[in-house]
Amino acid sequence: MFNNNNNNNMESLKQRNVNLKKKIQKSKSLDILKKKYEKIALNIVIELIDGGLEEDIILDKLRSINVCHYEDIVEERFILKQCGYIFCNQHLTSIPTQQYKIINNKVYDITERKKFCSDICYKSSKYLKSQLLTSPLWLRESEIIPKFKLLKSAPMNVFNPEMKLGNSSYFDNEKKLEENLSGLKI
Repeated sequence: MFNNNNNNNMESLKQRNVNLKKKIQKSKSLDILKKKYEKIALNIVIELIDGGLEEDIILDKLRSINVCHYEDIVEERFILKQCGYIFCNQHLTSIPTQQYKIINNKVYDITERKKFCSDICYKSSKYLKSQLLTSPLWLRESEIIPKFKLLKSAPMNVFNPEMKLGNSSYFDNEKKLEENLSGLKI
């Protein structure tokens, strides 16, 4: 009877060992897959920071990044003194140093807005960012990826000097944009 229990225990240990090895192998495969997709995303980030790509190519590449990557692109373009919107080639000439702007006795945080050359670019970037997927990159093969759309309210490559930071129309329209973006169904 003692031998029978020992045999059962040994079989149980062997089965656990086999299961553990399978889990380790699956984990290693998943790590390799994660690294592969992260490398692809980082290469896309570099390409989008540099700019100069056609619209359809950019929209296709957005399938392989997530919101964090897009935020990195905006931040890196800002550091290079380029407009944060990936479809704009304007350089940022006068960047406010303050974090807040007071207009009509209201305080506005302009930290994000000052990364863009105009209200149009800021709004267009927020609209595009709102469409990006939040799922992990390595799970996207099984997902249905939507077609990304651009906010086409004005030509994107034309700089309008009347849309300067601090223009009250920006702050008046910001609330409308937020309401419109919150109503989007993605």
